[in-house]
Amino acid sequence: MNNTFDLELHAHTEALVYKRYTGEISEEEEVELSKLLATHPHLESIQQELDRLIAAGVLDKTPHISLTSSQRAAFEDKIHRSSRIRKVRQWAVAASVLVLLGVGGLYFFTRTTPNNTGVTAGIHVATTGVVLTTADGQVIALGEKKEISTPQGSISASMDSMLVQGQGELASRLNELKVPEKLDYAVTLPDGTRIRLNSATILRFPFAFQGDKREVYIDGEAYFTVASNVQQPFIVNTPSGSIEVLGTEFNVNTYVANRLITSLVSGATIVHSEKEKMQLSPGQEATVLKGNAIEKASFDPSTTLSWMKGVFYFDQAPLKEITSMVERWYGYKVVFDDLALRDILLTAHLNKHQPIQSFLTMLQNTTSIKSYFKEGSLHLH
Repeated sequence: MNNTFDLELHAHTEALVYKRYTGEISEEEEVELSKLLATHPHLESIQQELDRLIAAGVLDKTPHISLTSSQRAAFEDKIHRSSRIRKVRQWAVAASVLVLLGVGGLYFFTRTTPNNTGVTAGIHVATTGVVLTTADGQVIALGEKKEISTPQGSISASMDSMLVQGQGELASRLNELKVPEKLDYAVTLPDGTRIRLNSATILRFPFAFQGDKREVYIDGEAYFTVASNVQQPFIVNTPSGSIEVLGTEFNVNTYVANRLITSLVSGATIVHSEKEKMQLSPGQEATVLKGNAIEKASFDPSTTLSWMKGVFYFDQAPLKEITSMVERWYGYKVVFDDLALRDILLTAHLNKHQPIQSFLTMLQNTTSIKSYFKEGSLHLH
């Protein structure tokens, strides 16, 4: 490919990615961008760089841009030129905002303009990260590489995971790990068990297992790969029931109040409710609703476990359940201006690697539900 054209194509793609990020991309441009990325795989690096900046907290997943009329006029003047090649070259100027986000480009995203719309201007960056509260009361911020020594034992932490080893009298006491909205995190326990936690999840666990069983407590969603130990069964306690394991891989979801869903990938588990217990085989999942009998069914791992790849599928789920995941992954409170919208059933998916605008566009195209941002909240009407 001609080098000049390649640069122009790259710049044009950057501009389309930028417009999708800001929510200003048209349907025709969205189709064009999808074709470009499918035809030229090397251009995926543009979206990947944007995703990296979002993951690092440099950019929010949904920018709230507030340009003055003169700024917007200048910007639009750059991208509306007569000839195609001239237009593409001017797109490069607009797209340079993406390249210079860490420098002057942030001006467009952080400058606030007084208005009466109530829309928050500037970058919406998460102010909290993964936090561990130890049994002796220490509060430790995680999310970067560090080695930590505590009365319970040692912690070897990286940006997205940690390994704990227990020692001393406090090793068997419970510690609490909180994973906030937008993030996920992995923990390797001293017995070799690995737990991957989804957003808005709390895990309580000891630095060392003592006695005849290994117990942890989970509220949220997590994927467990449990180290086998027949002499010391692994117990996962949730607000709605418990799961007994010998050595296996399974998913636990307690996001909906008073409901537990556990999906078994390999091995064997026994699910306990207030009234009964039930053994699962690989490929089966159990749903426990407080006060009801345990329901068993088969599940599709590619759908149920997709959250670990940043995707969440919903099959005929009420919109209020879908927006609960929007809140966890994007960090916005969702407000229904029309309460009747909460119970609309939808089959949809969320991709946390894409701006929230992609989901909102899909929602409007399929249901005519519109949205707007006000005072840090996402309103649907």
